[in-house]
This record gives sequence, structure tokens and C-alpha cells, in this order.
Amino acid sequence: MKKKTVIKRQKNIDSIQLVLIICIVIFLLLFVIVAMKTYFNYKTFKSHRDYIRQPEISIKPWMTTHYVIDQFNISEENFYRILALNKTSTTDRSSINKLCKHRDLNCTIIVEALNDIRQT
Repeated sequence: MKKKTVIKRQKNIDSIQLVLIICIVIFLLLFVIVAMKTYFNYKTFKSHRDYIRQPEISIKPWMTTHYVIDQFNISEENFYRILALNKTSTTDRSSINKLCKHRDLNCTIIVEALNDIRQT
């Protein structure tokens, strides 16, 4: 009778260990995924920051509407007229690229137009 109890306990411990190992593996996979995403986001941020620190910069598609309007002295009316948009709280922090894709606009032409307005 004792032998059966020991065998049942051993099977129970084995199943607990298996569940624990699976949980650890899942945690490690999630950790690696989040770490890689953070690393690539940091690389993108760093390249954008380095670009912005240059003495002469032009408007790029990855810049947000808020940043472009503030840093390049473009009026909100002109900016939103070029994009054919109404100003909303969601468009204020969106990138030009995202807005172009959402409206099916050619982002290269939009960015060129914004750079032309900035220079005049």
C-alpha cells in the first residue's frame, strides 16, 4: 500500500515540475520578445534623435504632426490643409506616415509640400 502512495506522489510531483518548467519557458520567451522589441524601439529612437540634433534638418515622414508644427513654424491650417484633414486629438500625435497611409496619400509628395512651405 505504501508503494502505491509513493508512486502517486512521484507522479504528482512530476506533473507539478512539468507545469513549472513550461511556465518558466513561457516566461523566458516573453522576456526575450519584450527585450528585442525594446532594443529595436531604442535603436529607432536613437537614430531619430541623432537626426534631429543635426544643424539642418528637413521634415521626414516619421515625424509627428505636433513636432512638425512646433519645430518648423508651419501653421496648423496649412499643415492640415496639405493633408486634407481636420485637426483632432488623435491626429495631433500621429506621424505623417501614419496619416498618409490612413488617407491613402503619397507620403513623399506630402513631405515635399511641407518642406516647401517651411522654406518659404
